[in-house]
Amino acid sequence: MSPNFWILVVALLINITGFYCCLYSEEDPDIPVIAKYFTTKGRYEEVNPHLRDDILFVNRSALKPPSPQCREAHLTAVIRHGTRYPTIKNIQKMRRLYGLVESRASGEESWLREIQSQWTMWYTDDMDGRLAMKGVSDHKHLAVRLSKLFPSLLTEEKLRAGQVNFMTSSKHRCVNSTLSFMAGLTEQWAIRGRTVALLTLTALGLTTSQSVHGTKLE
Repeated sequence: MSPNFWILVVALLINITGFYCCLYSEEDPDIPVIAKYFTTKGRYEEVNPHLRDDILFVNRSALKPPSPQCREAHLTAVIRHGTRYPTIKNIQKMRRLYGLVESRASGEESWLREIQSQWTMWYTDDMDGRLAMKGVSDHKHLAVRLSKLFPSLLTEEKLRAGQVNFMTSSKHRCVNSTLSFMAGLTEQWAIRGRTVALLTLTALGLTTSQSVHGTKLE
């Protein structure tokens, strides 16, 4: 391969199961005391704490090419779906736990008092693993950050020309994550109207008579 080309494969698999919440600042009043007893699925903000201050921050120095003569030629990103609601199975488990804590738990621990006084079981069965609004924001912001990291590869011109390809599984949270990622790009470049619909149809391999989870694209 010519030394003038630098091909990048960016794997962004953000499901880091068992990643402890000790990265949270104990001085943050918005973090419940009980949070340290739980693990997270690896939110972008926990892996990259600087995103709490600037959600669109990128560090281009971390992606320096191996040689000054190299230039970016291709980008492949494997991206997991954004923040989602629990599945119905886990929602039902949490509901049973909630009832147990409300009716039978006792003690003087501060985290227990916090749970009993502040915990509201607001998850409903219809949420069943669906993409949350936080997940929509995850992918919109990620799209903007990637376009800033790779300004010669992820551009408005290439998006409009159909040179940016998207692939997704059929799972609703994955499809909606893909649509959110695309929305991050189209909103950044003020691409509106029918152009957005056509880009979406092309990316997902649909026709104008088909729909994405109940939403007809025309």
